[in-house]
Amino acid sequence: MPVTVARSALHEQPNTSPSQSPAGLSRNRTAPDQGDSRSGEHVLSVLGEEGHITKQQGPGPSKTPTDVTLRPLTSDDVAAALEILHAGGVLPPKSMAVYLESPTPENGFAFGTAAVVDGSLAGVAIALGLRVDLPLDLSSAVAHLDGIAVAPQHQGAGIGTVLLDDTVRKFQQFGHRGILARLAAGRRELPAFYTKHGWSIGLPGQGTALKTERGPVAVMEDPTARVARRAFVHGSESPFL
Repeated sequence: MPVTVARSALHEQPNTSPSQSPAGLSRNRTAPDQGDSRSGEHVLSVLGEEGHITKQQGPGPSKTPTDVTLRPLTSDDVAAALEILHAGGVLPPKSMAVYLESPTPENGFAFGTAAVVDGSLAGVAIALGLRVDLPLDLSSAVAHLDGIAVAPQHQGAGIGTVLLDDTVRKFQQFGHRGILARLAAGRRELPAFYTKHGWSIGLPGQGTALKTERGPVAVMEDPTARVARRAFVHGSESPFL
């Protein structure tokens, strides 16, 4: 069921203007703060899980609120979605086919989400369960946010974080225990941005370690990138070391 959102300051693509929020990931297997309206920031009020999500704006700089509808990505969206991902610095996948399916254990819980404004695609999120080149199936335990991007003309209005929050919520409902994202090289603004939203950020090239029955497994040890991660459960239940 589509979810309608009144757009405000959340997660959007990077811009040279300090009033714009950073967003964007590298595709190699990942909003301004919701804040307090008393300080001129934005407050999120959720009216039902599958209903309207209303963002109330304070006096801070932002675009005029616009209704945003979240719905599954379709084949008709692919061309526009690839253009938005590319413009946002996200290396598009070789094929978008898996993101057009309904998420199931068989396809690694893959899904794509479209953010629609006035009938046009304004933003996109693509994600799936983590796959590693080992005889291990982590796709049901750890999610991977492959990319979030917002069209340039819709940046600064909160669409990116709406997509981010929706992606996290879905994986929590699937029963995943955490989510990872590889931050694009050269995007120095991203670590602080994700940290504000409950993500932990590793050092460049550090990767991250996952708990498995066979012991720790290191993933994403890319010397040019940093790994962002967020655990949905903590302590002994966390998937991360």
